[in-house]
Amino acid sequence: MPIRNTHNRHCEDAGIDKIICDEVNGWMDEPIKNYPGCGHRNYRHGSKDCRDISKRGRNTTEVHQYFNACQIHRDLDRKYNGCGCSPLYDKI
Repeated sequence: MPIRNTHNRHCEDAGIDKIICDEVNGWMDEPIKNYPGCGHRNYRHGSKDCRDISKRGRNTTEVHQYFNACQIHRDLDRKYNGCGCSPLYDKI
């Protein structure tokens, strides 16, 4: 399972603002506190969650960066998915 630094690095490598990367990845993985391991991916890891967090953007560029940061997180989790969490595979 990728750690936050790995998520942030992939996000930043895609040209997304460092602060947005850290905010999105922290928000997405926060449920791990209550749902350890793969189970946390049933929360905040769906495509609708990406749409929802993108609303934090203050302008069009930020909206796209929030959304893309979330999608990059999901893509990386799918790559290392050993638990078959369905939210990783839904589409808007």
